Amino acid sequence: MQPTNEPVDLDRVAQNRHFETRETHESEADAHARRGREAALAELERRKVGWTFVFALLLVATTFVGCLYLFATGSPDDKKWSAGLMSAMVSGLAGYLVGARK
Repeated sequence: MQPTNEPVDLDRVAQNRHFETRETHESEADAHARRGREAALAELERRKVGWTFVFALLLVATTFVGCLYLFATGSPDDKKWSAGLMSAMVSGLAGYLVGARK
């Protein structure tokens, strides 16, 4: 379809108040079941995200405590890499907290 360069009559468009309506052929029982199913799926998704966050938090906390222990009791080489890993974790957490506030 080729575009035309004819001006659009906005008054005619504004006066034409015929809008398409959205009709549904869904019964009340079907709509209720669909809404219940969507609510259950949303709850499941929230739980999955929450448990994934808790697992990741525990994993990072365990790693951080292990690095802290090695930094306090390990050899100079152990202290070097554990300090780098701890600073990366703290920097990542700070970046997440600053970037999460939208």
